[in-house]
Parts: sequence; C-alpha cells; structure tokens
Amino acid sequence: MRIGQIDFPRELIDAQAEKNLVIFAGAGVSMPHPSNYPNFRDLANKIAEGKSTKRKMGEPFDQFLGRLNDEGVKVHEITRDLLSDPNSNPNRLHSSILKLFPDTVNTRIVTTNFDTHFSKVIDNKTKIYSAPALPLGNNFRGLVHLHGSVVDDIDHLILTDHDFGRAYLTEGWASRFLQEMYAKYTVLFIGYSHNDPIMNYLTRGYHLIRLTAYLHLFQKTM
Repeated sequence: MRIGQIDFPRELIDAQAEKNLVIFAGAGVSMPHPSNYPNFRDLANKIAEGKSTKRKMGEPFDQFLGRLNDEGVKVHEITRDLLSDPNSNPNRLHSSILKLFPDTVNTRIVTTNFDTHFSKVIDNKTKIYSAPALPLGNNFRGLVHLHGSVVDDIDHLILTDHDFGRAYLTEGWASRFLQEMYAKYTVLFIGYSHNDPIMNYLTRGYHLIRLTAYLHLFQKTM
C-alpha cells in the first residue's frame, strides 16, 4: 500500500490493523531536537573523550567500550550521565510512534535506547519493562527497554562486548525475548541503519531478510 512517497508492505498494514505490530525503536528516534541524544557511535566517542585509550582502526564500538571499561573508565556511569540531560525532551517521533497503535492497551514498543523519553509520552497505565527483567516475547504489551534504562541499575545497561555477550549469548535473555517476539509479531524497525553495531546482534539468526527489509523502508523516511 502506497502512502505518500512510501510503499508500505501489506503485511505491515495488516499487522497494525490486527493489533499485531511491534515497533522496534533505535537511537535515531532520540536524535532529533529537542531530544538531541547521540547514536551508539557518537556515544562511544563521547565516553572516550579525554581518555588515553583510543579506538583501533575498524574496531567495533562495543569492543572499544569493553576495553575502556576494562581499563577503569566508568562506561556505564558516564552513559547514564550523558543520557539523563534535563534539557533533553521527547520529540515528535516519540509521540508519532505511539499514534501507530489504535489504543494504549495494545501498545508494543521495544527500544534499545537507554533514555526515558518514551516513558514520558506513554499512558501512565502502560507497563514498562527494563532488562534483564523482560516479559515473554510472544505475549507482552507495553514498553520494553531491551538494553536497560538510565533510571534502573546501570550495571544492566548493554554497552560493552561483555554486556552484549551476556544478553545475547551466555545468559541469553535478550535473544530469547527476540526469538519469541519475531515468531509472534510483525516487527518494524525505526531509527536504525544497517551498519549500526547493535544490528549485528539484533538480526543475527532471526529472519534476517524480512527484518532488514522493514529497516530499509524506514531509513527512507527518517
């Protein structure tokens, strides 16, 4: 179905009408004014400012943050401080995403963002979950902070390669949630690009072709 300049997949339109849609929101949602928060790459660079440790050529940013953390840089605390700016506020993307759901009861938003902007615009009756205490991926409603939140235990923020390893491999709570979610719902990615470090973990082994197709669709609208 074509709406404006975008050709939306029929499956996406049907999922929205049937209340079977999940919005997966990334850093791009919290970058426009008045939110003004960085993407993962820029966040890593901000954390490293003034530090003697430098990123190696081609080094993944989660590994770089892991090295910084191992060398005593308080990666998680700095992230909390950077993404708790009182001058940062929700932007129109946060509120527009909520309008994709016909009622608040069936709101399903999953985000890898650490900030609290979605919680500021959702209905106060909407449940909020934060990693690693996640709901069942195939039966949930509300807002899910898949990689943790700045208002919760900062040790649960998924930033370094070690953090990602726990979430997606050794403990696997993030991968279990995603596997169940992908099997049940139609998932639309907003605010990501194909080369985001986080996408390597999110799409690994889970219907890769279908998910990246929906990601590409919304790259054109950002």
